[in-house]
Amino acid sequence: MPRINHSKYISEILNLVQNILTVSPVKNTVIDKLNSNNEKSIEMDIYIENLVIDYIKSKHLPYQVFAEEGGHTRVSNNPRYYVTFDPLDGSTNYSVGKNLLPYGFLIAVYSNLKPKITDVLCAGALEFTNNLSWIYSEGKTLKLNGQKPVYITQKVIPDMHTPVYLDLYKKVNYDFYALFAQQVFIRNSGSSIGNLALTLEGVSTALGGSKVKPEEIGTIYALIKGAGGKIINQQGQDFGNITFSADNTYDILAGNPYVIDFLKRIIIKK
Repeated sequence: MPRINHSKYISEILNLVQNILTVSPVKNTVIDKLNSNNEKSIEMDIYIENLVIDYIKSKHLPYQVFAEEGGHTRVSNNPRYYVTFDPLDGSTNYSVGKNLLPYGFLIAVYSNLKPKITDVLCAGALEFTNNLSWIYSEGKTLKLNGQKPVYITQKVIPDMHTPVYLDLYKKVNYDFYALFAQQVFIRNSGSSIGNLALTLEGVSTALGGSKVKPEEIGTIYALIKGAGGKIINQQGQDFGNITFSADNTYDILAGNPYVIDFLKRIIIKK
């Protein structure tokens, strides 16, 4: 059975989405239909998802797909790999941000149909607003343009000026993240892709999310891991070999190892 060059296809998908967002007029009409997360979509969510699925079908890739809008979609008669993607992360930023707030696309390819999160073979992310994109392949995270390796391992002595980008969308997060108030500088970009981009680019030292969606978690995990970062859950435990399920959400703190160890000590003392 021939080896599939997943990174080639993921790179082409990232470029496809980049082109869609560049040339298409704003499609922010709300669709009166709930997606796999029981949330209403906007037109661009569905538009991108359909185009990516059509691309996968056109290449006859043996993928089982789970995407935010349509959930599980059959694209192959003999799937061998599990693929998850979020067609438009940061939909509100896209709709009202006037291209100043970050939004983009996340995708991950798992090595089997019943994977653990550590089984990501290849992953990619696009942050459209600042024209940033990355790919994870063969254990390393690279900038898509130029294939320059990404490292987030520089030594940091955390203090109240150390930027950490945390998901502040959900009310439940405020109680947990209060542990870190005045210990680090808490920020938020308004999207998972925005917080991830800032961490990979060294503007933020770490990111955090509660109830991270299944279509996002593999990408975040792989890109941070491939850049030398550390990932724990909100109990301070290593993320480890958690079995992936499209029915679950995940809590995560990920980024520079020195900062994650600092946050872990705060959690343990709680």
